[in-house]
Amino acid sequence: MKTRAKKFILSLTIFAVMASIAAVALFGTLFGGSYIDKGNNAFAVSETAVSEPQTYDNFTLRRNSSVNASSDRPRFGGVNFDVDFSEEVRLTVSIEVFGDNAAVNNVYAETKVDGISGEDVKFSLTDGSLTGSGGAVSGGVYSNEVIDYSAITVVAEDVNGNSNRYAIDLSAFDRAGIVEYYNKFVAVDPDRFSIDKRTELYRAFEALEVEFESGTVSERLTAAKRAVDNCLSGTIAVSVKNLSSSANVPTGISVSPIPFEETDLIVGVEANVYVDDADVDIAELSDRKQLAAELSGYRNAVVAAFSMKLKSGSEEGAENKIFGSVEVGLNLPVYAEIAKVYRYENGTMVPLSINIEGNRLTFTTDAFGEFYLVSERESAAPAADGLYIGSKFYPSEILWAAGGIVAGIAVLAGVTVLIILIVRNKKSRR
Repeated sequence: MKTRAKKFILSLTIFAVMASIAAVALFGTLFGGSYIDKGNNAFAVSETAVSEPQTYDNFTLRRNSSVNASSDRPRFGGVNFDVDFSEEVRLTVSIEVFGDNAAVNNVYAETKVDGISGEDVKFSLTDGSLTGSGGAVSGGVYSNEVIDYSAITVVAEDVNGNSNRYAIDLSAFDRAGIVEYYNKFVAVDPDRFSIDKRTELYRAFEALEVEFESGTVSERLTAAKRAVDNCLSGTIAVSVKNLSSSANVPTGISVSPIPFEETDLIVGVEANVYVDDADVDIAELSDRKQLAAELSGYRNAVVAAFSMKLKSGSEEGAENKIFGSVEVGLNLPVYAEIAKVYRYENGTMVPLSINIEGNRLTFTTDAFGEFYLVSERESAAPAADGLYIGSKFYPSEILWAAGGIVAGIAVLAGVTVLIILIVRNKKSRR
């Protein structure tokens, strides 16, 4: 009996030892540095610490050596998100990786877009100055652009074949907004802005980049977008400078504000429309006025010819263009109730859309240049602008020139007759 009892106790002891050994082996298999993959929230389990995804400071790299304290494989530190349009950076992730016992030789990311796995992307070493704990083998900062992904898992490998993983969720970032405003930044023409307005624009972009880096969609982000849009949109007010007091130039000319995107005016520099007489020689001007009068169909047409030039700043500057339409207003002559407006372009009189309210006429044009205002003259209208003789219209300039020539001939003829009479008188006295 005693012998059997001893054998039973020995067997029980052996079983307990073997069960303990098996339990230790099982524990090591489960928790001895293996990885548990939970999809988008993969995390590493080490002998000494557990690391799960967490929220990081997005403005400076944090030295966080407690992310994974195991020295058997690469260890992750701080994470940084960067948006910098001036450096062609849309959304970049930078992460510290330390190699405590072996050099880190490969860092890449497994990518996902809306839950669907994509291709792996290589991370580049951008700063190799970091050092592992105890001054062992160096690690570094590894970076790559991640604008196209909603989530990544960074994988770090060392020369001994050890690896570690780190999951980063990017779904909260306004990635579509980053792309949209990056494209706006690239499209900016700096020469369209004065120095002050250019500085204001770039500061607005910098403030927006900071909000994008925060990884949240907030009222601050919306306000930062609006600040950029205000710099890149709106209208430019236009002043009218009348350079002539001639009867050819209508009074009360005004020009509507021009949308930013519909002109090449310089933002921050006064926009002016310079109004003057048509820059055409007298003979050509007469022909063009005649053409405008005939096109109008008015029996008693009065034609005013004038030019309009759009410029940023002074009159001496280069002309600017418009890519849409502007509205020009002017006063009708006091004697006119109806009128038409033409723009002379490449030998053609282009009729423009007009509207008349009281004595105010407005017309729409998609270019500045040379314009002809044709109004119907009533019986009380002044004739100083010109006369119709037969069916042909003669401007006042031509009439004055012709009158001067006729007067000169008359004076010359009178002097000639007087000289002849004097000579004959002298002969008769002899």
